[in-house]
Amino acid sequence: MVKEVKGCNRVIEITLDGTECAVKFDAKYNGFDIRNKSGKDITVSLKSGAAKGDDGVITIGDGETFNYMHMMGLDTVYITGSGAVAVAAKNEAAANFKAVRRGGETVDITPTSISENHNNIFRGDDLFAKGYDINDICAMIADGSFSDIYIGDYFTLSGDIANVPCFVEQTSDDGTKSLVESTQTVTYNTKFRIAGLDTYLNTGDTAFTQHHAVIVPDENIGTNRMNGTNTNNGGYTGSFLFTSVLPVYNAHFDAKLNNHLLLHSEYLTNGVSGNSANSCVWVTVKINLPSEPEIYGSTIFGGKYDNGLNYRQFPIFRLTPKYICNRNWFWCKSTAWNTSFAGVTSTGNTNASGASSMGGVRPCFCIG
Repeated sequence: MVKEVKGCNRVIEITLDGTECAVKFDAKYNGFDIRNKSGKDITVSLKSGAAKGDDGVITIGDGETFNYMHMMGLDTVYITGSGAVAVAAKNEAAANFKAVRRGGETVDITPTSISENHNNIFRGDDLFAKGYDINDICAMIADGSFSDIYIGDYFTLSGDIANVPCFVEQTSDDGTKSLVESTQTVTYNTKFRIAGLDTYLNTGDTAFTQHHAVIVPDENIGTNRMNGTNTNNGGYTGSFLFTSVLPVYNAHFDAKLNNHLLLHSEYLTNGVSGNSANSCVWVTVKINLPSEPEIYGSTIFGGKYDNGLNYRQFPIFRLTPKYICNRNWFWCKSTAWNTSFAGVTSTGNTNASGASSMGGVRPCFCIG
């Protein structure tokens, strides 16, 4: 027997006839709620033909409800029994439910396993359109349940960042060109996406123990130079962009997001020798530039010091690489030679450019 659920309905009540019933929805979901109203035990499986006692087969007693969060993006659940049963499809994950591991055996699903599962599912939903505000979103992150939070989900922000330090080109009377410090207003209107969940959990000289989501905007948030001259002396932490520009971004987005940006420690370069960084220092940050591995999954121009704690590719770029290239050149935090920093070009290839070159600022930060 097959029961199809179409349109906007995500709940169905069926009467089982003693044979296996395939309840098929017209979209894929990460969980099913099953309520047994039949007066007898029923069995539930994600595979057709499975029998009681087989791996993954659940027995639900009369009057009981089971939250089957399988996290696999399925459209069909198989139920066997006789009598009335209610079935609902859902994507929300509860923090303390039981899931079958082997026939008759259960295991608690922890926040860590939930984040690992959600890190492998790209959804791409507009969280504001679903009725959440930033406080709701951060609450679902901070409690470790990550309920209704998946990779690629986003919220749209727009605004102006005033008094952003920058270098502008100036021409003297004799025609000589030089860069002088100034300020600019950066205007943005873009989607900010969930790029990873608990990416930095338990890292740092002081352990980062708060559940968090890494956020990366689709578009660059303005343009700027890493330094006023073509040098990376002092590494990333000695750069003009890190010391002067990012603190202004930090203050803006912390206020914009109701103080939900999270502090954590990172191991960032503070020295360069020859053609590569040769030393790091622990720095507490809220907002940062991504590393090459966080974008590509590997080191291209930088070295081991440039990677620090930032050696994991963000799940969004692993699952959907199209989000790496946004058709605009943007900076990475990795040093290159003794004059440059790495970046992603407008065509998507890896590159590095002199530190005084103009490049996009595509920051990443943690919320929770």
